[in-house]
Amino acid sequence: MKILICNAGSYLNKGDGAILVSMIDTLLDYFPDIKIDVAGSIVSYINAERESSLKSKQIKFVNLPGFVILGTFKSFLLSKFDNKKKIPFKKKVERSGAYSRYRLFYHYLHILKSYLILFDAFVTSFIPKKMFQRFFTISYKRKNVDIFSYDAFIVAGGTQFEDKEYFGYPGFASNLPVLGTACAAKIPFFITGQSIGPIKSSLGRFVVRRMLNKASGICLREEFSQKYVLNNLSVKNKIETGSDWAFLLSDINDDLVKKYINQYFFCSEKRKVLIIPRRVAHSKKAFEQYLIKLAEIADRLVAMNKVEVLLFPQTIDSLSFLHDDLKTCFEIKRIMKNQIGVVDTSTWTIKEIARFLSGVDLLITCRMHALIMAAAGGGTPGIIISHIHKFRGIAIQLGLNEFLLDNYSFSADEVISKVVYAFNNIEKINKNHKNCIQKIKEKAFKNVNILWPTLTYCATKKKDI
Repeated sequence: MKILICNAGSYLNKGDGAILVSMIDTLLDYFPDIKIDVAGSIVSYINAERESSLKSKQIKFVNLPGFVILGTFKSFLLSKFDNKKKIPFKKKVERSGAYSRYRLFYHYLHILKSYLILFDAFVTSFIPKKMFQRFFTISYKRKNVDIFSYDAFIVAGGTQFEDKEYFGYPGFASNLPVLGTACAAKIPFFITGQSIGPIKSSLGRFVVRRMLNKASGICLREEFSQKYVLNNLSVKNKIETGSDWAFLLSDINDDLVKKYINQYFFCSEKRKVLIIPRRVAHSKKAFEQYLIKLAEIADRLVAMNKVEVLLFPQTIDSLSFLHDDLKTCFEIKRIMKNQIGVVDTSTWTIKEIARFLSGVDLLITCRMHALIMAAAGGGTPGIIISHIHKFRGIAIQLGLNEFLLDNYSFSADEVISKVVYAFNNIEKINKNHKNCIQKIKEKAFKNVNILWPTLTYCATKKKDI
């Protein structure tokens, strides 16, 4: 049996990495003979030298085309004009004004590409199998991918169907051609552990509705996404609600938790607090205010008795404006009046991050998967600064909705007030939190249950052959 896990987010985003590692470990556990191809941000996974879950001989990384129908026409045209002299496109622009214009041009070019991909995926989904097999597999063949060798596709990542940082254009479009291909090739595909929305463009909603209706199984990550789909997309397919794959992270070693905690915290008697920031689509002025508030929170924590605090980046991608949490940590540290440590997690594995997060007393997190990985490691409650409904849904599942704040309106006073309340009621909160974790892990297994009938049938069929 062979499956394709498609649209895996970058390993540099350890939240996306936790989803993929959990999927791989769980599937290999349930189906020992399974072969898994992984497509998405594969370079980051290939370079993850210390991540043992990615080194199995049953795992292979593959590149998929960005376009299917349009890719076929492009290949045809290139074959006709191969001998023409190519003019290199120079990306480097020296003058700042010209550079700004180039960035704006690139932004609009990216939007245009997103809509072209939506169109491509939608049209692909209607092509008859024989016609697709005969005329439209060239884009996959150029990537050395035999699309008909797969028994099923499973969508990875956590949010493959939301507008690009909520600017209103379908930045998720690049995730859809492979699903259009699944429709044309008559290969079952599953949408598991996903959040959905917001999707502002009518075309984006139209194409996502088409894909959701063609899926062989849908298990969303939290209840708010289910409500979003029911209220905005009119999907006729059955929709179940489970939870995030990353709750199924395994083998979190308690001894290593103590080792990491002792390495970075100096006083065993003090409460251990991590601040985990992230960038969102703020204006420049709003982002500066956001940094100032986090710096004030850190300073006030330092001033509290028996509290030790660190800045902790979950995600470190220096090439991404929105995902360089290490840079954000240092920006906060520069604003602070006191000196605190910044943990450089760039070489840490996913389970090492989970071990560390689960070993402290409290998180103040703008990253959802910090909560999830901590829960997988045993459980650490958190003050949650949320920017989207998927975060709210996970917070409610974890029994932490009373600690939920809005990213755009929270104040330092609110955060400190909730920190004090948490410390004064920590035993009660921890007990409730751990009870919720047990339930949420059971919900996460729904992702496997959705797949079970199809993958069991494929495995039995292969053995019969």
